[in-house]
Amino acid sequence: MAHFTMHRIGFDVSDRQGFMIDRPKGSGDYLFLHFLSSVDIQQQHQLVTTEPNACILYTPDCPQWFHSPNHELQHHWFHFTCDEMPRLLTQWEFPYNQIFYPFAPTFIALFINELLTEHMRKDLHWQDAIDGLTLQFFAKLARDLKTARHTKANPAQAATLEKFKQIRAEMLRQVELPWTIRDLANMAGLSDSRFSVRYKELFETSAKEDLIRARLEKAKHLLTNTALTVKSVAELVGYTNEFHFIRQFKERTGCTPGQYAMRWLEVDAVQSQTPLPD
Repeated sequence: MAHFTMHRIGFDVSDRQGFMIDRPKGSGDYLFLHFLSSVDIQQQHQLVTTEPNACILYTPDCPQWFHSPNHELQHHWFHFTCDEMPRLLTQWEFPYNQIFYPFAPTFIALFINELLTEHMRKDLHWQDAIDGLTLQFFAKLARDLKTARHTKANPAQAATLEKFKQIRAEMLRQVELPWTIRDLANMAGLSDSRFSVRYKELFETSAKEDLIRARLEKAKHLLTNTALTVKSVAELVGYTNEFHFIRQFKERTGCTPGQYAMRWLEVDAVQSQTPLPD
């Protein structure tokens, strides 16, 4: 995993009207900024006045100049170093040294607040927590920016994708419910056939297969609990017919639910008998 060394972190910072940063040679580290208010910023030798919620990621040697001449500057920021950052920026096609606007920026404040807490408290495994949080943050932000670009290029298609994502998440969160294509299509405001076609286009699988997969994955987890019978597990993942559950489970895993549970018990027994290292 990439290692992130945090140098300074600012959460919900307010600086006086007229506040200015001028670093002709950069700060010597990476700097991420999320401006909650508008700001004048020098970008590629041009002065740009941003809208609220503008962001920028400066690389270590990039000149930094921004100014808030008319009002207090409200922003979040953090300085850091990470040897893996050039590779990650390329891998994620992440913009740097230029202004960008996230599609849904609310998660940024939550992340920086949690980052600051970890950095200040330094509880057990705090550095591992910072590494995981920061990697997740930039991955999520990269995904958000792709959504923003897609929305700008095709707002109607982006809205459809977001609606289908919500419907899919709702279905997969509650696999025990008796979902039908009609239920899902109604949520999307489409006919059954149109919904099925769009679902497969967007997620490369049918809604029915998606639901079966999610139900069986949950069943695998429940089968590790010896207090539950196969019939109970079937009911908990949305099957009203135990034999239908057994048949689908075997088709996709190569064994029956009972056999799967027994294999788990055998693995658990072997692990419990393995002596601890000296």
